[in-house]
Amino acid sequence: MEVGSAERNYLTENNRLPIQNYFIGWQCRVREFALRNEEGRPNGGMRPQIELKNGEVVFPAATL
Repeated sequence: MEVGSAERNYLTENNRLPIQNYFIGWQCRVREFALRNEEGRPNGGMRPQIELKNGEVVFPAATL
């Protein structure tokens, strides 16, 4: 590990947008649920469908 990397990570975390912190928390909760209740298999919350603004599906299930 590079010297000073912990400090850089700490500063980066503080500069995130609130939505980024919310997403990270949500992702942790979804993965925890999958581990406890679904034998660790990806669930729908971990594999959202990706659509364009016009409704066209460009990717049916992206694993996050």
